[in-house]
Amino acid sequence: MSRSDDDLRLALDALDARQVPAAEPGWDRRLRTSLEQQRRSAAFGRSRLLIAACFAAAVLFVLLASGAGATIGLPNPLHLIWPHHNPHPQKTVPPIHSPSATPSPAASASRSGTNPTQLVIACASGPQANGISAIGSSGQVRSLVTPAGGPISQLAWSPDGRRLAYLQMTNLDSNDPRLRVLDIRTLQVTRVAASSGDAEAVVQGFAWVGPTRLVAAVLPSGSEPAVPAATRLSRVNGALRTVDAVTGTVTSMRDAGGRVLRGASPSAPADPATIAFVRYGKARNGEAPEELLLYDVATRHTRTIATSRFDPSYDGDPFSFPHISPDGAFVYTVQTHGDPGFSCTVYRTDGTKAYFKDGLGWPTPGSWLAGPGTLAFGGGRATPMLSDAINTWAPGQPRAITILRYPNGRGIIPSLTWTPLGHQIVFTLETLSGGTGELLIVDADGGNRHVLLRHGSWPACAHAPLTFP
Repeated sequence: MSRSDDDLRLALDALDARQVPAAEPGWDRRLRTSLEQQRRSAAFGRSRLLIAACFAAAVLFVLLASGAGATIGLPNPLHLIWPHHNPHPQKTVPPIHSPSATPSPAASASRSGTNPTQLVIACASGPQANGISAIGSSGQVRSLVTPAGGPISQLAWSPDGRRLAYLQMTNLDSNDPRLRVLDIRTLQVTRVAASSGDAEAVVQGFAWVGPTRLVAAVLPSGSEPAVPAATRLSRVNGALRTVDAVTGTVTSMRDAGGRVLRGASPSAPADPATIAFVRYGKARNGEAPEELLLYDVATRHTRTIATSRFDPSYDGDPFSFPHISPDGAFVYTVQTHGDPGFSCTVYRTDGTKAYFKDGLGWPTPGSWLAGPGTLAFGGGRATPMLSDAINTWAPGQPRAITILRYPNGRGIIPSLTWTPLGHQIVFTLETLSGGTGELLIVDADGGNRHVLLRHGSWPACAHAPLTFP
């Protein structure tokens, strides 16, 4: 591939990077003292490309043949230059594209200046986890929501990356999660009226089903779930409703017989033709039934794919954190109705088990990667001493791969998520003594782990139209 020093452009998976006109003073020194104390280089024509890790991505330092320097922020450009480093050998690493290649729509938008996007990691932030911060592709940090009110959890980007939904408690001691939506372009927060105009209705889980629409399990105002706030688990059925975050329209979801659907913890795939949720039954003789269900949006038919029972005196249940895969073929759940020792199960839509793992030390919501459908989930060994870990599992594999472990109670991983391209996993690490913990990032093969933010939890990643000062 030919190119000149005046025309350098590299592209990766619909993201475009442009040459910085002039290097900042000391760029070569910062390379030598990068966060990971590592340096890599490769020839590119008569020039040299050097890589240094920098927070959410890497920074590409370009030393041109003329002697000039430039820095370019790219989402993991390591994979552009060293394909053998690919943590997903089943996937083809994109080659370096020449400037004459047809640009993607996202790249064209970035160059034209209209609605440019970049990889953004959003998370609950601050010592009380009651604010929201964003981390850009080159490690910049920006506050999106000033800390106030109660803890924030369950952050989720809209499919187009323009809105960020989350749950927030009224104050630090309450257990009444309310649905909020942040417009990334205006940074305005909308208190979503999920129940007949009531913006303060308690919401027991939600999922995006379009650029502006969400499905939420809604309880009447003044209701609270019957478990401690720290567990983030629901034990109360709410009315399932679709909510438009822009127009405010609220519509009850109904089954084929016209009855309003009731349940909790809805989860929707990228193409929301099917919605997964759980439903709790009345306790009898010290046990309560629970169902894991699928709702067909087109036909309005609901079917049960798994059933179980739990002891209401415990703070968990058989189908915690249900999460449907992007293609709608699998549903991940955690069994938290016993302590110590948890388990997780991946169900197929016909109710058979695709994967099961028991003896986990800690329960963690899972994260599905679009495309190959790889699942990332936490949970180390329960015995002989509690530990936590990050595991990955792909459909068809007999067992999961542990890529990172914190043994002997050295850390708890309560939340995690894939980056969009699947090269890295962002996760929260807490100590046994509690607190909000740190936000970290690690490569999909377990390497290159480092801290992103001192106080950070419930990470969510997307390509979003957000700029950093």
